[in-house]
Formats: sequence, structure tokens, C-alpha cells
Amino acid sequence: MKIGKWIFHLSVALVFTACSYEANEAEIAKETPEALQHVDNMLQKFTSSPQMLSASGKKISKVTGARGTIIHVNPDKLETVDGTPIGDKIDVALLEISDQVNMMLNSVTTTTADKPLEVGGAFFIKMWSKGKVLKLKEGEGLEVEYPIWVGPKMDFFYGKKDSLGQIGWEKSEISLVEKVIQNPEKPVSPENSKKVEEISKDEYDSYLLALQNYKKKQKQIVDSRKTFALVEIKKLGWTSAANSSFADGANLLDISLKVTKDEGLSRVRFYAIVKGINSVVSANYRSSGDGVVMFKNIPKGKETVIIGVGAREEQAFIYVQEVIGKAGLGLEAQLMPASPEELRRAISRAS
Repeated sequence: MKIGKWIFHLSVALVFTACSYEANEAEIAKETPEALQHVDNMLQKFTSSPQMLSASGKKISKVTGARGTIIHVNPDKLETVDGTPIGDKIDVALLEISDQVNMMLNSVTTTTADKPLEVGGAFFIKMWSKGKVLKLKEGEGLEVEYPIWVGPKMDFFYGKKDSLGQIGWEKSEISLVEKVIQNPEKPVSPENSKKVEEISKDEYDSYLLALQNYKKKQKQIVDSRKTFALVEIKKLGWTSAANSSFADGANLLDISLKVTKDEGLSRVRFYAIVKGINSVVSANYRSSGDGVVMFKNIPKGKETVIIGVGAREEQAFIYVQEVIGKAGLGLEAQLMPASPEELRRAISRAS
């Protein structure tokens, strides 16, 4: 998806709200360094804001995201973080991310235990009522049907923000699988067993009605198969569908990058966007270190775009390099000042 097609204006209030939810749940080990917060704030200007959906606070209802995620909201399984009653309406914030660039822009990496994942989608779900953040009651879950964007079977991961403010993944026991749906039986035309003149109008009208219902059920089945079978997740926030066995058979290698010019930046985020497998590997530069940034476990032979982004208040600094992963590949990076348009074009190269 090209960046020109994205929603360019970000609702800052919603993004800040989403971030505060995670902080309230103590998912962040410690505060993200300020220099990296400047980078994140700058990158978020190029991505879309969460969808804002509305569900009933009094009965079970469903909300559906623009990309197909179906959330079954049961107020009896939710509670406010401060114990106050849930109101008549539940507000739902939903992000549905399928591409690598939007993952990067939202500080989402695609690794677990330092191994790359082939991601079939990343999702962010948060809820509140009457301005109060909601959480799942002890022992309860939220029923969700996730869209099928890659394969018919995926592992399921919960996201967790690390001390540098990026989302990593922890594998759960849940598997995302296709729904088992029985195809409807197609009605048989009376013309198959009778002569046309022997068929009454009522008989033929009944057949046409049955045929109409059959086609309607077929369409419902097609739509239903666009999502995995319903699963019950145990916490709100970030989740993902991914292939965790991808790295087991892959030929992996490390790519080193030496920062030779950092423009006085104390921190820089670097990303390796691996084409063809929907994977984003991150590495962070710190000026007080040795200047070497190491990307671990990059698939060999894959086209990869390396992007470095630093920020000093509103001024962006960038580095972009397209490479093919191979053993012994060493890169040198010089971060250069960039205008918002130059930053936009740099990000677009990875799409």
C-alpha cells in the first residue's frame, strides 16, 4: 500500500489515549527515552488513527472493523479500571494493520525471542465507557474473529511494549484456524424430473424461492470465511496473527550497520523491512555506544530496506538503504536532516 493512499491526518488525541491505555496496564517496563518518543511522534503523523466504534453497554453486540475484524462485546465480561459502573455505551478503539510500513510507523516489530515472524496482521483493541478505561474481568475473555489476510492457519500472539517503547510478541496457546462451515444443499429444479407443462406455478415459485435462499446462504458463507474461527482473547491491547515456524526453516544471518554520522542525536530507531514475508526487524542506536547497530536473524537473499529515523524536536534525520541480505554484509550510515516530504518519500520506498 503506497503512503499516498494512507490517511495522512492523525487524530493526536486518540493516539495519545491509546498510548495511555497501555501505560495504565503497566505494560511498559520503564519510560521510553525522550529522544525515541520524538521519533515515534514524528512517525505516527504518517499513519492512520484508530477506528472509533460503538457497542452497547447493556447487551451483547458486535462491532466490525473496516478491514473485517469482528469483535463480540459482552458488557458482563468487562469492568472499569476504577470499579465504576459501565454506561449505556461502550467505545471501542481498533487498529487493523496488515503491512510492514504501518507496523513500523506504530512501533510494531515482528520478532519473538529474537526470531522473525511472518505476520498475518497486527491489531490493537481498547475499550472505555463514560470516559473510563475498561478491562476484562478476572477469568473472562473477549470473543474476536480476526480477518484472514495471509494463510488459513496462524499462531496467535499477545503484544507487549518494551522499555524502548516498541511492541514485541509473546506466543499464546491459541491457534487461528479456518471456520468449519457446511455448504448448503443446492435446490433441485423440478425441470430435472418433470416436463415443463407438468410443473405447477406454485411448485416453480417454491423452487425459485429456495434457489434465492441458497444463493443468499452462499454469500453469507463466503463472507464468513473471510475471518478465522472465533477465539477468546484474555487481554485487551495488541495482538497478532503470525507464522512462528517460518524462521525454523529459513536461512538467517545478521546485518551490521556502522553509524558514521549521527548529527548529534542521542538515539535513533533503525528498521529492517524484509520484503515478501511481511516482517519488520528493529534495532536502536545509542550515541554513547560503539556506533554499531546489529539486525539479528534477517532472512538470507531477501530484499530488505534499512531505514533509520532520528528526531530533534520537530527536525527529522533519516538514513535509507536497500540491500539484499547476505553473509558479511556491513553497512555505513550517515543520518541526514530531512524535511517532512523527504521523510514521507523515504518511508514510501519501503512500501
